[in-house]
Amino acid sequence: MYERKLRTYNRELQVHKTWNEAGFDGFLSVSSHDPQSYLSRCIERIELCCNVVVYSPFREIITELQNYVLTKLPTRPILGPIIHEIRAPRWSTLKGRARPDMLARGGGGWILSGVRVEEGEIEIKVEDERKKKRKVTENGIKMGDVKT
Repeated sequence: MYERKLRTYNRELQVHKTWNEAGFDGFLSVSSHDPQSYLSRCIERIELCCNVVVYSPFREIITELQNYVLTKLPTRPILGPIIHEIRAPRWSTLKGRARPDMLARGGGGWILSGVRVEEGEIEIKVEDERKKKRKVTENGIKMGDVKT
């Protein structure tokens, strides 16, 4: 009994250590919990330019999550949150042929996907529209800049 508890304790320590080190390559959530409650904390742990994917069998949860990401988060950590519908029809097989099952409801679900980014200051680079030409003498020697 003691050895089982010790293994469980050590496994939990290892999970906490991995979580605190952060630097994950992506985020995939397939959970029955509301993703708005944990998404902001999980996004902080993944690297920049990594994929974020949240799955739900219900469209309402995903559309509310997209609205939450676009409007209510203090910064916009997910670039281009897009909703995809997954369809996985069931197939009935008969001897020598296969066809979609007409009695089954469409399965699948909904996915919100995007890329993790950080907002930064916008740099506006203004270039001088005036072009400078070099004046060439009769000998072919270039002289100083001449404004036109």
